[in-house]
Amino acid sequence: MFDTDRASLMTEIVLKAVREFGLKMDQLHNDSTSITFHGGYEDANGDKKRGKVTLIIARGHNKDHRPDLKQLVFDLTVTSDGAVPIHYKGYDGNRTDDTTHIENWDTLRELKGSPDFIYVADSKLCVSETMRYIEGEDGFFITVMPRTRSEDKWFREHIIDNKVSWDEVCRVQDPRKKE
Repeated sequence: MFDTDRASLMTEIVLKAVREFGLKMDQLHNDSTSITFHGGYEDANGDKKRGKVTLIIARGHNKDHRPDLKQLVFDLTVTSDGAVPIHYKGYDGNRTDDTTHIENWDTLRELKGSPDFIYVADSKLCVSETMRYIEGEDGFFITVMPRTRSEDKWFREHIIDNKVSWDEVCRVQDPRKKE
């Protein structure tokens, strides 16, 4: 598998699955995780092996809160209809999630053939540069605003003394509740 052109193979499989099964690509959900490694892995150092650059297994922001272990970052995007994998990529272990979204969004736009989809991701997408980029490319996104953002602080203070009008956009039954 190391010697194959995995990106082209994956693209071909994804596009065929979209056509064959009528997968909707109007809403794509992205998340990443860390894969933890034990041991040395001296060859996973970013050098070229057989003409390809290897990923770096390194210490990073481990999601298991294990700074003593090395890791790789695995990024996955799925469709909203059935969580069918559309795109995945491995990153060096010291790569932060917030730096992956522009590259990922560009790849998804290329797969879809247009920016006409909603990119859904966690709070690591909530970076001004990234959101401006997607919006500037006529893209759409949904993310969670972290409490560290100034907009969050402003809104929390604003609603104390001001009436906010809300428009219901969608109502979904909580699948964890029986009623």
